[in-house]
Amino acid sequence: SRLRNVRASQNAARSSPGPYSYRPDVLAVVWRHGILPTEWTPPELARGYVRELYKYEIRRLRERYLRKEFSKRDYAGKVDALRRQYGVLALVPQQWLLADAGADAGGNSGRRVSGAASGGSEATREAGEPE
Repeated sequence: SRLRNVRASQNAARSSPGPYSYRPDVLAVVWRHGILPTEWTPPELARGYVRELYKYEIRRLRERYLRKEFSKRDYAGKVDALRRQYGVLALVPQQWLLADAGADAGGNSGRRVSGAASGGSEATREAGEPE
């Protein structure tokens, strides 16, 4: 089911036009996770990749909690910290892009994206590139 959802979003993303101009603040946050979308990477695909990485990390954190590596209180704090690292997921894909000169393409309204560095990313991955 999960694989089907990823494939469906990839197929939908492929039909989108390009090139894309990503917001610098969004690029700075996703770069910390080892992701560098190119001008030809649809924002839906890049966001989907970040979302899958977040889901992986949250599951891993839950597994550690279930192994009793830390208390429930510590778990809540770690979940909150992880959510803050993935602040770009609060934006819809079009908000990842710079607004057009004449119109606000994605409802940016100057909203800044925050996110602390991910401590576990060892390799740089380009969104849309097979693993």
